Amino acid sequence: SAAFRVFFPTGRLEVGWLTLTLLVACLAVTILTSFGTDQTLVNYFSITRYRYVDGIHFGWHSGLPEICHGEIWRLFTPIFIHFAFSHLFYNALWIFIFGTLIEKRQGIWVLALLVLGVAGLSDLAQYAVRGPAFGGISGVMCGLLGYIWTRDMLDPAAGLRLDRMVLILAILSAVASSFGVFGHLGQIVHAAGLFVGLVAGIASGLWAKHLSQGKG
Repeated sequence: SAAFRVFFPTGRLEVGWLTLTLLVACLAVTILTSFGTDQTLVNYFSITRYRYVDGIHFGWHSGLPEICHGEIWRLFTPIFIHFAFSHLFYNALWIFIFGTLIEKRQGIWVLALLVLGVAGLSDLAQYAVRGPAFGGISGVMCGLLGYIWTRDMLDPAAGLRLDRMVLILAILSAVASSFGVFGHLGQIVHAAGLFVGLVAGIASGLWAKHLSQGKG
């Protein structure tokens, strides 16, 4: 049915292994950090250590010193921190849909590369503009959406077709969050993630068309 395919666009009741791992990691880190309120633990997952100065403003050492000293994982681990249950639930729902679709249609390594690429670049963009006090997998969510949208337009044979209403709702939500409609905390990470995903979808879609024309 149409309602079934909203959550399971592959047509089967399933979830990808990497997708499930991402969701479990988000839940575990969110609970571990007490929804981002335990600053000591948050600093293990943030892009760089930071401290609140007066409850609102915060300070940190510029230049990403931890990453420069080999803690490369900090480029990606901010995606696991969430600051509210609604924040976690909303992101998890979309990651479940988008991640499973990509993983089942194109394989675990395509999804892994997309997650790492989108997370790393969008986290760096957010840090550069707004500093290190951020978290959430919504940038990756926007990136996977952008990839699915443009890849499906250019290469329908990839099988990345979403329900039309789901696609429209997701695109409107991603664009609105990129313009700060839902608040400015993650505005940059949303916009950067969406951009990276769109570019990845266009590039891979054009490459797939080139390969198919070559075979023809």
